[in-house]
Amino acid sequence: MTKKRHHYIPQFYLKGFVDPNTSKEQTPYLWVGDIGEKRIFRKAPTNVARLHGYYTITRPTEVENQDFEDYLATKEAKAAPVLERLITASDSLSDSERRLFSEFVTVQKYRVPCFREKVHELLEDVARTTMRMMASDPKRWQRKITELEKETGVKVGAETESLRQFTLSNGYDIKASPNMSLGIMLKLINTIAPIINEMRWAVFSTPIGQNLLTSDCPVSLYDPTTRPLLMGVGLGMEKVELILPLTRHAFLFATWNGPTGHGVATSKNIDQVNYRTTESARRYLFGPDEGLVKQFLEFRK
Repeated sequence: MTKKRHHYIPQFYLKGFVDPNTSKEQTPYLWVGDIGEKRIFRKAPTNVARLHGYYTITRPTEVENQDFEDYLATKEAKAAPVLERLITASDSLSDSERRLFSEFVTVQKYRVPCFREKVHELLEDVARTTMRMMASDPKRWQRKITELEKETGVKVGAETESLRQFTLSNGYDIKASPNMSLGIMLKLINTIAPIINEMRWAVFSTPIGQNLLTSDCPVSLYDPTTRPLLMGVGLGMEKVELILPLTRHAFLFATWNGPTGHGVATSKNIDQVNYRTTESARRYLFGPDEGLVKQFLEFRK
């Protein structure tokens, strides 16, 4: 069965960052900066930020399940018109629209590879550490093997001491099931979106002649009062700033004590937003101008 191509950054969102100078004869495109390969190229939104079967739910006894991808597509369809209203100063959001967009922002924070990979790494590290701790005690190891055989009705089929030594050798890989990060993502959507909804929102537009970038990890969190922390920055911090570029000409700025409404950012503000977007990116920057993408690609060594 051929897996579907799943976009981890929505196409409708990426269309807000296409090059305005695309000719009528061409499909609208945006400029892509590849941080890993240090190269810049142009692609249509449909051809970037996608992976085969990225949100497919797999189970041994079932065909591939696309329910999660369908769930995300529904969220995107509802968020698209709200984004348009959000960037229009004369049109405020209703409570339900604000809740919808809070969910969209949360989805964009946690659906992307930069988050899911961290979850998988953490789960794999925990599993490896747990197994090594268990294997370090021969008696405990034997008890667990016996319990496993009783629970499953299946003999391990290997000499338990050899298996214990192999576990201690660390000469193997542990891979977390993608289903696990999907489950964690869903829980976070339900718990984090109400927090974002409670924050103070402001939408700033760019000065004439300036553009914004976005990335493959578009939602950035920053606390200007602290140094980088081991565990990162969280929404519970009093001075936290959440930024999501909305289009090449507007960004969302959410805080606990900051401004609300609509305004025009300074040139310095736009540079700061683009810098934060670049810092939070995993591998790709997306923008409407080759020179802009090149400028900020150079920040990432």
